[in-house]
Amino acid sequence: MVPRTRDEKHYSPRLEEVTYWLLALETSIRFISEVSTSYITLKILDWLIILGSVSQVLAGFLFIYNMWSRVRSLGKQT
Repeated sequence: MVPRTRDEKHYSPRLEEVTYWLLALETSIRFISEVSTSYITLKILDWLIILGSVSQVLAGFLFIYNMWSRVRSLGKQT
């Protein structure tokens, strides 16, 4: 998903993997729940959609946190 590291302090390959799987699984759950609500009316599907949405946002923030040291300008690194 991302290039190899160069000894960065804040980058974690483990966090990258967790972020990837969180995003992949929750996107699948949300997709299945969204499609299912067209055919079945269950309250649990609404909660799965909310859970999927919140988890996608969380995965986005985790990705930004993990990649921040790699995308900021070189002049600002200390």
